[in-house]
Amino acid sequence: MLSALIVDSETSMRNVLRQALHGSDVYNRVVTASSFGEALRDVNGMSHNIDVVFVSAVFGDLNAQAFFGSLKKVKAAKGAAFILVFRGDESFASTLANNLIAGADGFLIAPFSVQGVSETSAIAAMVKRRNADHRLAAASGVVVESMLNEIDKRAAQKAAGKEPKKISKNLLEANAQFKAVAGESMSTFYETVEDRTSKRNPLKPSDESGYQGASERVRKKLTEKDDDAV
Repeated sequence: MLSALIVDSETSMRNVLRQALHGSDVYNRVVTASSFGEALRDVNGMSHNIDVVFVSAVFGDLNAQAFFGSLKKVKAAKGAAFILVFRGDESFASTLANNLIAGADGFLIAPFSVQGVSETSAIAAMVKRRNADHRLAAASGVVVESMLNEIDKRAAQKAAGKEPKKISKNLLEANAQFKAVAGESMSTFYETVEDRTSKRNPLKPSDESGYQGASERVRKKLTEKDDDAV
């Protein structure tokens, strides 16, 4: 079941769409607002997430676009699908094009049907998958970069005659975060590894001496023995 937000300045249109959503058996929670300001205040105070936001086209292109951007910053609506709602007698082609570019995921045209509002559930699912893919890609990037940095650091330590330290805490934490997001899915991780490694510059030779710390002392002792033998 989905949660919806309807933003429309006309009470009658809000009620008609709300009835259609309830009649679809897809939406179990519907919240309404008469303005963008009211909608932002309501969503900011919500303890539950909004799955689909229905926005009336009567607010205009620029206002709707700004609203999309503002609402996507609110935690409760970050994963929401945005549906633009048109009156049946409106000329909507240009408005629809502008708003789809700005962030809308679909549209509805009055009069609303149960089938029409039910189809928005498929749009919501698609948007959630897309957002999940973005989160997984970001998590993959973090762990892969940490992994590559760790490999480079340990390689530099070995090249300098040092004993590599334990695996860094940052890498272990990044790995845990990735597993929490990815679960059993590893395909995005492998794709990220391939992409990041192909773009990574080769490790530069270290300018450090070949011996450090205890290894340096051992080298001096061996050198002294060779000199005595000569």
